[in-house]
Amino acid sequence: MLKCRIMNLVILAIILIGGACAVTAGNIYPLPQAYLKENQLFDELKKIARDNPALVRLHIIGFSSTEQIPLYALEIGRPVSKRKVLIIGQHHGDEVLGVEFALSYAKELAEKATTDKKVSRILDEFHFWILPTINPEGFRIVSEGRYRFKRKTNRDTDNNGKLDLRTDGVDLNRNYPIFWANDVPSLITGPYYKGPNPASEEETRAMINLAQKHRFELAIFYHSSVSGAYSEKIYLAAYDTNVESQQKLYDDTHKFAQAYANRLRRDYRRGHYEVPNGNSSRVGNARNYFFHVHQSKAFLVEIGGINKKGISVIHPPADKMIKIVDMHLKALNKTLYESIESEEKKP
Repeated sequence: MLKCRIMNLVILAIILIGGACAVTAGNIYPLPQAYLKENQLFDELKKIARDNPALVRLHIIGFSSTEQIPLYALEIGRPVSKRKVLIIGQHHGDEVLGVEFALSYAKELAEKATTDKKVSRILDEFHFWILPTINPEGFRIVSEGRYRFKRKTNRDTDNNGKLDLRTDGVDLNRNYPIFWANDVPSLITGPYYKGPNPASEEETRAMINLAQKHRFELAIFYHSSVSGAYSEKIYLAAYDTNVESQQKLYDDTHKFAQAYANRLRRDYRRGHYEVPNGNSSRVGNARNYFFHVHQSKAFLVEIGGINKKGISVIHPPADKMIKIVDMHLKALNKTLYESIESEEKKP
């Protein structure tokens, strides 16, 4: 237990020290005006739904555990579209690029549904549920400029009666009821605190309820690596190599993820995103939950890159943020469209 505590403190120190350097080397904080703020999210989603009533529906799937902030989801699809896709832009409050992508992708689908033949074909085939964030508490802190590394929720985990921005909260991507007990125990003050028990958080339970109501064929989760250790990679779920059904699902997921990665150029260096080979972490994260419990093709995309100085850039300037989001938008559309074409060519 002492070793675990020391390791958690070391990890936290690395994140904070590395982040402090990153602010002056490619990251901008407080976030530029072009970035969405948490208190603007509802109006943006409401406008998309209002302007496209035949295609888009706005839902509240639950509320955050501490502040009872609504968890918003846009359902985008036609009656004929049966294959369901889940996109979650953010589990961790400081990882804002995924929020920007999710909102932009929802706009892309809604606004081009009748004017772009490929988007229209995608919407004939796929029915989307898009959640820009399931951690609005952490997102609020970051987007308001209060603390740039607010990873976890705002739960008062040390029970001292106040919110400690640096240490309080639960890591929602460690709180799912799959492999939860396998995860290394961590201090409640650590960045990866998984909660007191599986699915202890309202946010996690809202996701579980959504998953139980809809059989998502594809589930994509966006993250950003603060340390840079995982940047510009796509991670699949852990799986059992000796279980034939899991091997097939893994192979199908890998094929789609690799096609997506091939269309994603690294932000600051040569080359493309990578899909690491081999098994993944057996912890209570979203991709493991959706893969094992609901047999979804589930994977995590680490959006944001390493610049030429070796710094992880997860809060880039506005123009760079827009380019990154646009690249992902085009890459996902192409991958989905070509997957439809590939299915149609099968005998």
